[in-house]
Amino acid sequence: MIPFLDKIEGLAKKIGAVNTIVNRGGKLIGFNTDCRGALEALEEKMDLGGKRVVLLGAGVPAGPLVLVLKKEAVN
Repeated sequence: MIPFLDKIEGLAKKIGAVNTIVNRGGKLIGFNTDCRGALEALEEKMDLGGKRVVLLGAGVPAGPLVLVLKKEAVN
């Protein structure tokens, strides 16, 4: 799908995966919402600021989730 898009949002570009496409003024923009959704679910339960996180598993979302957690200043 990525070759058919006009633009790819930063995180989606970094991880090379798109799961949401938005048409903005005729331009198709790709996003990846998995990591943001996982982070929001965690933040609903706890404040992650300054916390240490252990991520168990190495499935497809693991790498991108690490990027998002680092961006949010989680140790």
